[in-house]
Amino acid sequence: MNTAKQLFAALALGTAAATAHPACNNAVPASTPAADFTDNRDGTVLHKSTGLVWMVCSHGQTWSPSACGGTAGTFHWGIALWAAKSLNEAGGYAGRTDWRLPNIKELSSIVERQCYGPAINSAIFPGTPKWSFPGGHHSSFWS
Repeated sequence: MNTAKQLFAALALGTAAATAHPACNNAVPASTPAADFTDNRDGTVLHKSTGLVWMVCSHGQTWSPSACGGTAGTFHWGIALWAAKSLNEAGGYAGRTDWRLPNIKELSSIVERQCYGPAINSAIFPGTPKWSFPGGHHSSFWS
């Protein structure tokens, strides 16, 4: 029986930019090294230290065994909540139908502090897009 919580990644409303590999400073210790995750081989990963299951790709992208394709959707907060509910009602993803937005503590548990643009482990979350609002202000993921 899988008791892990399923977490859904939905971006805040912003302007799409290219999928980017983050810039990382290897002098800073990794906060979310790849060894902290188990690849479930279905487009999800288990974060061992929290027991949370995360989608590898952002909502709107498609997963293949080594990459995320397509364009991640952008959402206002209420629409992001609705998108998770709709995903579950449509049969779910990766055999799970209990996806939801993470809370801020859960979301911060996968922030890679040695990287920016985006602050994520790109080996685990390879398609995380770089997003920005007009004027260069960065948007973020909803929690």
